[in-house]
Amino acid sequence: MIEGRILPWTEDLQDEGYPVWTDWEAGQRDVFFLDRDGVVDTTFNITPYDPGNPEDYTYIMNLILDLRNETWGQDTVTDIDGNVYETVQIGEQLWMKENLKVTHYNNGDEIPTGYSNSEWASLSTGAYTVYNDNEINADTYGYLYNWYAIDLETGVCPEGWHVPTDDEWTILSDYLGGSDIAGGKLKECTEGSCPESEYWNSPNEGATNESGFTGLPGGCRGGGSGSYLYLGGSGFFWSSTEYNSNLAWFWVPYYDTSVIYRDYDYKGYGSSVRCVMDEPEVGTILVPYSTGWNMVGLPVLVEDASYGTLFSDAVNGTLYGYEGSYYGSDVLEAGNGYWLVFTTDGSAEISGEEITSLTISLSEGWNLIAGISSPVAVESISDPGSIIVSGTIYGYGGSYYNAEAIEPGKGYWLNSFADGEITLSSTAFAVKTVEQVNHLEGSNTLELSNGTHSSTLYFGKDVADEHKNSYSLPPTFPQMAFDARFTDNMKYIQDAGEISVINTNSRLTLNYSVNLDPGEHLKWVFMTNSGKEHILNGTGEITLPPETKGMSLEKRAIFPDVYALYQNYPNPFNPVTKITYQLPEESYVAVTIYNLAGQKVTTLVDGRRSGGFHAVDWYGKNSNGESVASGLYFFRIEAENFSKTLKMLLLK
Repeated sequence: MIEGRILPWTEDLQDEGYPVWTDWEAGQRDVFFLDRDGVVDTTFNITPYDPGNPEDYTYIMNLILDLRNETWGQDTVTDIDGNVYETVQIGEQLWMKENLKVTHYNNGDEIPTGYSNSEWASLSTGAYTVYNDNEINADTYGYLYNWYAIDLETGVCPEGWHVPTDDEWTILSDYLGGSDIAGGKLKECTEGSCPESEYWNSPNEGATNESGFTGLPGGCRGGGSGSYLYLGGSGFFWSSTEYNSNLAWFWVPYYDTSVIYRDYDYKGYGSSVRCVMDEPEVGTILVPYSTGWNMVGLPVLVEDASYGTLFSDAVNGTLYGYEGSYYGSDVLEAGNGYWLVFTTDGSAEISGEEITSLTISLSEGWNLIAGISSPVAVESISDPGSIIVSGTIYGYGGSYYNAEAIEPGKGYWLNSFADGEITLSSTAFAVKTVEQVNHLEGSNTLELSNGTHSSTLYFGKDVADEHKNSYSLPPTFPQMAFDARFTDNMKYIQDAGEISVINTNSRLTLNYSVNLDPGEHLKWVFMTNSGKEHILNGTGEITLPPETKGMSLEKRAIFPDVYALYQNYPNPFNPVTKITYQLPEESYVAVTIYNLAGQKVTTLVDGRRSGGFHAVDWYGKNSNGESVASGLYFFRIEAENFSKTLKMLLLK
């Protein structure tokens, strides 16, 4: 978007030669953009809406309001009490066009009020009042503040705004043609009937309000007497600049002149306050980089965002962005991340206008983004549509890693469920109060390393389908230093998967950790492209030659080659225990429980069973379904030419 404002259609604009929505055709509407000097800069075409449809008209007008906010700046600002103020751009400054009426400092403390005349006159601490102690006056004129109320680090203006300095008042006056006429351009008057006014005493000399400042005659409260003075006749506006320890500068337009006067008076005076928006801070960000490929971003706003200017050590022609696929670029844009290659380790000092807040548009799938001028914790990212796939914000340092914060000057991958927007802000607090669940905890692991970088893969644990996206990996880049992943760009599999590796020009080391539960009759097999197999159990290390390009991992069932009966588990038990046995082939099987007297208690298995591993539970009951007494019991298996008896203990 250009920096300017949007001019919606009006009859007046037609008369001025700006036929914004005249001579439409269905499916086409033009909106003119004006720059800050009021000159038509460009147009915005809106399609495909029907000019005769009232619903379309409402939609278009709402769109225009949204676009105006994007292009021209803040239309309103809100203080700590929730009061909303209209704003106006005058030159390079953005001012409130209403007098301040806040009753709390920005730290939440109340600003004292309710003083008598004598009490007010003796104050040397912050306070506010309303003219004539009548709250009705506050609705129009705001409150009157002594200078001590504005001379605090906590502040009274909305966040990002401040009480103007004497120099800033001078800039305003000079922009409007100097103090001799600026007062008239700042004073409120009735549109179409200036200089007449609902609030200023007649004659309201020279009032045009062409600045849009809409200055009001809120009067003052004397610092020596505590009396209320000059309502309707003058507006007293504090600056934040001291004259000396007892006096401070203020600016005053009067009803009977076009002049705006600069003067100083006692800090105990009660005067109106207009706030001005903070100037964008200029900062320098140190962005470190490593030899090889790096993911970078623009940490500040600069006039020249070409990568050759920002990163003078970068290799020519190596800046790549991502929008569904990689594309080459010459310049960086705020909010976008990029790949960029360097031949040495180093850092770049980038100076410019600090980015304190940034809204980033995301597409469904993977997005390469960058942050603002200060770190933003992942938990503090504003995600109103809940479109970020949990666990999928990745940085890069030779290999991908899960990022805990978005650092200035770095690029990051982020996976999104859908198209939408997120916002990064320097003032944001953590918004995700639910602890992140690691669904891979307890999984088996493979750590692949080329000696400098490593990647960890997970396998074997059952993860619900709705959580699997959290363990997907960002797109690879052809010249990445190192990367390892399973099929379909996953860092997790449940049963089997191919493993692809980037940059295996050096010897690879594989460290594994595999835990098999008792009775889990399977094995994990790691295979290389040469056909060599490794059985993984417990922990260990495997060295792979540089030529290893492809590999896989799979879970295989173990088939027994002999008959066997295993000790029950648990033992002793109450109320249930598990009896396991194995058959090398299909067989007739009987599993029977006996008491100490050799009497049969119950039969658990009696019939043919397939070869393999089997298990049966005993709940401590006889063949009639009655619970048996505590004590020692025997369980016996008979299968073909195999039989075996073991003891177990029931405790109640």
